[in-house]
Amino acid sequence: MRIRLYVESALSVIAVAVLTATVVTPDWIERVFGWSPDGGDGVTERALVLALSVTAVFLTRRALATAELWARSKRDPQRPTASAGAAR
Repeated sequence: MRIRLYVESALSVIAVAVLTATVVTPDWIERVFGWSPDGGDGVTERALVLALSVTAVFLTRRALATAELWARSKRDPQRPTASAGAAR
């Protein structure tokens, strides 16, 4: 469960970093990769901002839920976790 927490947290941080780069420097795709997937009109960047916003929120919520589940299982090891209930 600890690995899952670390992966979800890392992916959330990466999504927020790329989201921030896209908001601060909207043409970073052209600058980094040297090609313009949308012909310079910014549609790709706006779609990327939307997708990364949703991804960051989703991954952050999953990481927080995993952290809560992990903390609960450490406090009360006899209590079944969500993964134990799903293994039926």
